[in-house]
Amino acid sequence: MRHILERAGVQGDGKKVIFYAADGYESSIPLAAAMKPDSLMALEMNGEPLWLKHGSPVRLVLPGMYGYKQVKWITRVEVVTHNHKGYWEQQGYSDDGTIR
Repeated sequence: MRHILERAGVQGDGKKVIFYAADGYESSIPLAAAMKPDSLMALEMNGEPLWLKHGSPVRLVLPGMYGYKQVKWITRVEVVTHNHKGYWEQQGYSDDGTIR
């Protein structure tokens, strides 16, 4: 994901990366988490295109984060300078999403 964000011209002034899904779901992660080498936007699994039930066309793979942060069916990505809370974060779930 880091490579994609850098090619898009993302600078260090961003605070959060918001991921929007085809079903209306959205969640965000800190820009620093998105830039980690193991944070992925996956297009395939085991060398095959993702199936719809697994999040096709694109899904997040974020080792060490809970499932509600691993958005499926991504249609749009936005880097913002303000705090953002997705559906589950608004319900009281951790904004960080890190498994402890």
